[in-house]
Amino acid sequence: MDPKKIITGMFIISTLMGCSIHKKAAKERAEMLQQLPQTAQIIRAADLERLPQPVKQWLASSGVVGKKRTQTAFVEQTLRMKLKSDQDKWYIGKANQLFTIEDPGFNWTMRMKMSPIINIKARDKFANGHGEMHIKMNNLITMAKAAGSKIDEASLQRFLGELVWFPSAALSEHINWETIDSTSARATININDIEAFGTFNFNTQGEVVSFSAMRYKDTGAEAEKRLWINTVKKTGIINGIRVPVKTSTTWRLDDGDWTWLKLEITDIKLKPAKKHITNP
Repeated sequence: MDPKKIITGMFIISTLMGCSIHKKAAKERAEMLQQLPQTAQIIRAADLERLPQPVKQWLASSGVVGKKRTQTAFVEQTLRMKLKSDQDKWYIGKANQLFTIEDPGFNWTMRMKMSPIINIKARDKFANGHGEMHIKMNNLITMAKAAGSKIDEASLQRFLGELVWFPSAALSEHINWETIDSTSARATININDIEAFGTFNFNTQGEVVSFSAMRYKDTGAEAEKRLWINTVKKTGIINGIRVPVKTSTTWRLDDGDWTWLKLEITDIKLKPAKKHITNP
């Protein structure tokens, strides 16, 4: 058979299959937004008083005081990724992510090209207290799919670390803050009996410089927690709020550090339009 016909056939099948993947993600996103509150409170300086000093300084310097609490956020990203710790080449991709804050959840979709004929699509989510990860090659072959208690906890930790893109979420009643020292604080989040925690580190200007947590890297029976570190490489202003716009993510492993993800935020929409729900 003509190789070109095989490739063309795979592309057509992949495209058709991709429609169903997109419909599933769109349905999940629509369900996330069904129970949103009708109004958002204005953040006052007094609302920050209960927080540890470095967290209070972070929110104040980010510019949230006087603005409405974020209820939803749509974050657009470009990324570079390594799938293995010994990989030299960075794969390039794009992603976007819908967040709900009062009922903590996210739905992340990613597209990445590994070669002229191999494409990767991924969907990672946390909703109703449960996480799920699904990665497919050419929309045909499942490379990874995982759910369960370890994914639930790891996904909630991810939500906690990523609230730096909408700092008012630090005021959530689901989060308990504890002071570590003048430039760091520990956050613990509880959702449906699932608990996750991590440490936020700040500079003297009140900007987040890193978030770290002991997180499950794998989901098997023998899986252990490893140190997972998000490091802020650049801070910028989006929607009048100072947020990290470039980050790198690292696993600390027995044989050394593995920086596997470099992320750049291209836009954050705090009131995503319908098209962002129906076209993930």
